[in-house]
Amino acid sequence: MSVEIPADPVNPVAAVSPGAVLAAARVAQGFTVENVAGRLKLASYQIQAMESDDFGALPGAVFARGFVKNYARLLKLDTEPLIAAMALLEAPAPRQDVRLLPDAKSNNGLKGAALEPARHRRLFVSAMVVACVVGILAYYEFGSHDSSVPVLARQAPEALAPPPSVHLPAALPPAAVPPVLQDEVATSAAPVADGIRGLHFLFSKESWVEVQDRLGNILISKVNLQGTEHRVQGEPPFKVVVGRAHGVQLAYNGKPVDLAAHATEDVARLRLE
Repeated sequence: MSVEIPADPVNPVAAVSPGAVLAAARVAQGFTVENVAGRLKLASYQIQAMESDDFGALPGAVFARGFVKNYARLLKLDTEPLIAAMALLEAPAPRQDVRLLPDAKSNNGLKGAALEPARHRRLFVSAMVVACVVGILAYYEFGSHDSSVPVLARQAPEALAPPPSVHLPAALPPAAVPPVLQDEVATSAAPVADGIRGLHFLFSKESWVEVQDRLGNILISKVNLQGTEHRVQGEPPFKVVVGRAHGVQLAYNGKPVDLAAHATEDVARLRLE
């Protein structure tokens, strides 16, 4: 679903709250905060932080953008306008010239430091948020007969919960995680098919990982719990981003990769051929 976020002609930095857009789409599709948290493997407070634009409560700017992208994809929303709105919210507001307003009660006929531009700006942003929310609700109310509307939008919130018979595996204790990946070199099997390569992540700390393949397809983009592991296969080259890199071990096609050599402020960014 395409979400258009209008600009503010009074103040170009002002933008519609991306959190309000996410919250409105979630309600329109029948999700609860707990449903979304379970599907994205995040905590409920992290979903609430995104919906209230409290991105400082999330573990860093890289994680915040990744969380918002995943949330938007779950709701079938365009990610680019929301990420752009996040950037505008983080940018410093430009200085406004103060226009003094007449005041008959004062001796010189002027009031000091009138706030008319700021008041107009707040009213404009509030109106845009309301218009965007109403538009999303109307889309799912009157477009519900369109086959393009996700099936989840017409299901009761209870239907979104996993069936009782499904048991999600618990995270392994830290002690169960192999200390190194050296054995991968000797035991790794050959690639599944020509051109296919594999990545193997071990997490001794909670960490967010995103991997894109040759065509830009996202193979993994999520927070991984301490004591777990994840394997990914696809066509190289891969673009890899690893948060909290000091707590992650990576083997590529059976060979250990030194994430520290590619890390800046504990976030590793690398390309694997």
